[in-house]
Amino acid sequence: MPIKALFSIGGTMNKLVLLEIFSEDNLNLHLLHMKSFAGRYSILEKSIPRLAGIPINEIYRLGLKKDELDDALEFFSCHEAHKIFFDSFAHLTKKCENVKKHFGSDEKFLYEVFECARSGSYGFVFVYLDKRSKPQIEFTASRDGFTRYSPILALDVFEHAYFWDYGFEKERYLRAAISRFDIEKLEMALTLG
Repeated sequence: MPIKALFSIGGTMNKLVLLEIFSEDNLNLHLLHMKSFAGRYSILEKSIPRLAGIPINEIYRLGLKKDELDDALEFFSCHEAHKIFFDSFAHLTKKCENVKKHFGSDEKFLYEVFECARSGSYGFVFVYLDKRSKPQIEFTASRDGFTRYSPILALDVFEHAYFWDYGFEKERYLRAAISRFDIEKLEMALTLG
């Protein structure tokens, strides 16, 4: 499936920025990976109709069998985490005063994201606002993140995100991705929060 056909999956993804981080082949593979989770969840919704339209934090209340619950949480959260991930990159146009207020500078925020991502594997780094509207950076499995908070930004640290283009050079991938991390999304959330 061509890359342009898949771009409707992730909302407002900026293809040009993503192609600065990933090769088109890698991006296509990663988008197909995300689409497979959407398809698996769709099949699960057809077999369990009460899942349709339910937010992830409500799935626990449906009384599903353990394997159904695990599948629902896994498929839903992986798809949603990838949507946020692909929408987490842009060319920055301004300094972010609220980010600076919380982290000291945009660069310190990005460094904290980098360090969090560097120390983890097989998961995502999520940036979210806590209950006091304070920005938090946390490494977690995708399903854990979505059941506890609403991520604003996401950085995929699973090997499938970078191995095609960067091989064993995870830090090179992180530097490339973080150089285009959309801090302005966090700035907007902090302004509204």
